[in-house]
Formats: sequence, C-alpha cells, structure tokens
Amino acid sequence: QKQIELGTRPGIDLETLTLETLRTENLRTQAASAVKSAETTLNLLLGRPATAIVPALAPLSLPQEALSIEALLSSALSLRPDLKQADAEQEGTKAQQKLLQAEGKPDVSPMVRIGSLFRGTPAGSTGNGAGVGVAISLPLDHGSRRAQKAGLQERFEAHKSHREDIARQIEREVREAAEKLTTAQAILARYKIEVLPRAERLLRASRIGFEEGKTSVLAVIETQRTYRLIQSETLNARHDLLLAAAALDKVRGLSLIPLPEVQP
Repeated sequence: QKQIELGTRPGIDLETLTLETLRTENLRTQAASAVKSAETTLNLLLGRPATAIVPALAPLSLPQEALSIEALLSSALSLRPDLKQADAEQEGTKAQQKLLQAEGKPDVSPMVRIGSLFRGTPAGSTGNGAGVGVAISLPLDHGSRRAQKAGLQERFEAHKSHREDIARQIEREVREAAEKLTTAQAILARYKIEVLPRAERLLRASRIGFEEGKTSVLAVIETQRTYRLIQSETLNARHDLLLAAAALDKVRGLSLIPLPEVQP
C-alpha cells in the first residue's frame, strides 16, 4: 500500500494481491473441510461416533530398504491365510488316504492251539494236538474301497491344483505390489531431491527480486502457486508411497497397525 501511495508500484498490484489472498483462504477452507470429512468417514468405518475426536497420529515411517522379490515371496507364501487353508485341505485329504490304506491292509495275528492240554488226544490222531498258526483277516467290500481310494486321489489332485493356483496368484500380486512400491519410492525421491528444492529456490529468488523491484507481483504470485502445487504433489507422492507399502503388506499377509483409541 505504501509503495502504491509513493507511486513505485501500480495500483493493480494491490488488487492482485488481495485476490490471491482471498483465493488462498478459500483453498485453506476447502482443505479444512476435507480433513473434517475424512475424520467423519474414518470414525463411521470403524464403528465409532461420527464426531469422535481423532488424535494426532505419529507420522508413518516410509520404507527405505531395497526390495527383494525372493524374500517378499517367501514371506507371502508363509503368511497368507488362503495358502495355509489350501495346505490344510491338502494335508487333510492325504491323511484320509493314509487311513484308508491302513484299513485296507490284512489283519495278521498269531493263533495257538492248546486244546489237548485240557482233553485227551482224539482217536486216530498223532501228537497231542497243540500248535501255533497265523490268522489272516481280509477287509470286506474291496470294490467300494477302491472307489473311495480313487475319489480321495481325485480330491487330492484337485486340492493340489487349487494350491498351485493360489501360489501363482500370490506371486503375481506380490510382484505387482512390489513394482508399484518401487515406482512410488522413485517418484517421491525425485520430488524431495530435485523438484521441491528447485521450487523453494525459485520462490526465494522471486521474493528477493520483488523486494528489489526487479520482478512484478504477478511473477511472485505465479511462483507461489507453483510452489504450493509442488508441495501438494510431494504430499500426494508420499501418500501414494504409504498406500503402496500397505498394499504390499496386505498381499504378504501382514496385519495392519491398529489405530489408537479415541475419545467420544
């Protein structure tokens, strides 16, 4: 205002600054509304009152280590509940096969004849009638048993094929999630190392130039808009990285971190 009164700045600069200030206030109001809406949605999804206070959460740590597909696949194959269920079904069928095989084996037992110890030797016979033998009992309904065995083998092969399908699906999901996480890491790193520092330097240079009368207020406003846009894109890149990390944990079968209790 003082520069305008002194004639060093045109009056239109004041109107432009006022307009940009109002526009910034609108953006802040929209952002606050979005945060409130997100808190309400979170409370309702968790079965809490819509107006429950959501406490400030500690920032989530970003994954930094390099990804090993072999380690990720090994972890997923050992943790995924659907694969554990498939393994249990396959083992259950195998146990039934072993039980049926055991039931189909002949029952062999020793047999001892001791009748002559309590009565005399029958006429015309030699010896005292005592002896040792083997009794063999064969299972009945052998045809039905073969049908059961064939049915169990067919069920075992079906469970085995289903298990292999699940393992291939898990591998595909892990590889896709790992690729998305790697891409998200590269994008965020580029914003933090190159894009955001350049935007900050440009903003400082623009402000210094305006103070020295070398640049116009429109240039400063445009630089500020660019900087806010870069900040927003950086936050979005961080958000995408956290989502990608959570998605990878999900396909690996890891549990999500529980949220803390909130006050109603």
